[in-house]
Amino acid sequence: MQPKYGCNLSDYQFEPVNSNLLAFLKDMVENALLYHEPRIVVEEVTITQPGSFDLIEGRLTIEVDYRIIETNSRYNYVYDFYLREADRNI
Repeated sequence: MQPKYGCNLSDYQFEPVNSNLLAFLKDMVENALLYHEPRIVVEEVTITQPGSFDLIEGRLTIEVDYRIIETNSRYNYVYDFYLREADRNI
């Protein structure tokens, strides 16, 4: 319900994957969580590319490890971000 919530990763969908982009996206995710989710403490954000065995080219996996402040419970969330649209013929 907040129009400025999130970090709009889709703006970077067709960018070439390099270390600068990965660092930039990691920073965007960390800042979005810092400003929009006060109930958690982000412990680590990891962005990885799939290995060569994966059939989906252009996919990044964003993993967020966090702790809920009130209960001190630890969780992680994994979000697959596709840099290219999926091909329906695969």
